Amino acid sequence: MGAVKRTISFVNADDEEVTEEWHFQLDESDAVDMQIMHDILATGDPETHLHAIVQNRDSRALLNLWREMLFAAACKREGKLLLKDPDIQREFRYGGAYRQLFSELITADDGGVEFFMSIMPKHIREQAAEQAKQGYSDEELLSMSDEDFVKAAGGDNAMNWDRRFLNIATQRKLGSKAA
Repeated sequence: MGAVKRTISFVNADDEEVTEEWHFQLDESDAVDMQIMHDILATGDPETHLHAIVQNRDSRALLNLWREMLFAAACKREGKLLLKDPDIQREFRYGGAYRQLFSELITADDGGVEFFMSIMPKHIREQAAEQAKQGYSDEELLSMSDEDFVKAAGGDNAMNWDRRFLNIATQRKLGSKAA
């Protein structure tokens, strides 16, 4: 997946309704920068770092991390280029788009997790999906909603699911027919 495109409508400093197209993408160098800045390398991976923040109920650290990710990911498209520079980050941060997008993300049902995962480098998304697959017991997989099961399995295409998820999917199907 390339950059995530968002059309954001907001009221600017002149009290005018503005709609702008923004792109968001964290590339490998952004991910490494964030790992070094947060000493994530010492914990081994970003997920461990996030779990520590959540377990410590450190909402300020989580809020700061989300903001940092948004500022690092914000870019503008110019032809085939995705431009990230201090002027673009400044425009995003202070022009009104950030305020609106951040408000949408923190009030989303998932707290913006889906958006933040979508802007991560591909290998991090794949690693998180694999770890999520391993994190559920069979009972949890059998009892969750169809939508949550598909997410846990790795997406809509069952051809990409591993054997465990295919077996659980069959059990779910047979269980729903028996009821």
